Amino acid sequence: MRNRPHAILLYLNDREKAALDCKCSAARLSRAAFLRAAILEKSIRAPPEADYSRLYREVNAIGHNINQIARAANGRVATPQDITHLMGKLADIYVLLEG
Repeated sequence: MRNRPHAILLYLNDREKAALDCKCSAARLSRAAFLRAAILEKSIRAPPEADYSRLYREVNAIGHNINQIARAANGRVATPQDITHLMGKLADIYVLLEG
C-alpha cells in the first residue's frame, strides 16, 4: 500500500507551470516533493554549488593553519616566516570568498 494514498489533480496555466518547473529544478526536487515541502512549510533551498565543498575544505584547512600559528605566536616561537605564511593564507581566504 502507498504511503500517500491521496492523489490531487492541480490545473496550472503556462506561466504557473513554468514557475513551478523552474523552482523544482533550482531546488533539485520533483514536483511532488517540492509541493509537499511547500505545503508543510519546510525550508526549500537550492543545494550548494559543486565548488562549495571544495571551498569549505580549503577554508577549514587555512583556519587550521592559522590556529597552529596563533598557538606558536602565543608560545613566543613564531618566526617571521610563520607570519608571512599566515598573511598569505589570509589573502587566499579573501580570494576564495570573493571568487
